[in-house]
Amino acid sequence: MNPYKILSVDKNVSNKEVVQAVALTMRARKYATKEIAQAQQMLLDPVTRGCHEFLYFVDLDNAKKNLLEEIKNTADIHHTSDEDDGVSLEYLSLFADSHD
Repeated sequence: MNPYKILSVDKNVSNKEVVQAVALTMRARKYATKEIAQAQQMLLDPVTRGCHEFLYFVDLDNAKKNLLEEIKNTADIHHTSDEDDGVSLEYLSLFADSHD
């Protein structure tokens, strides 16, 4: 359940605006009273609100793209060895300082 969508508010909404949005949403009768009350409770509690901000507004696409690129680059680096099948992957550069 996305409380921001239910109450039709953005992530920078104040507590006063949340209460006003609850009244408007209840008048519109688009959602059940229980859902509206839960959305209000979620946005008025700072911890729950922070969790929902992370779920609905944090863009992790760049982090995912960078991680996939790092994995691809690491997989491209390989060397041959006489004692194995001929190909082995080098360690991730993330751990370069701890590798001997």
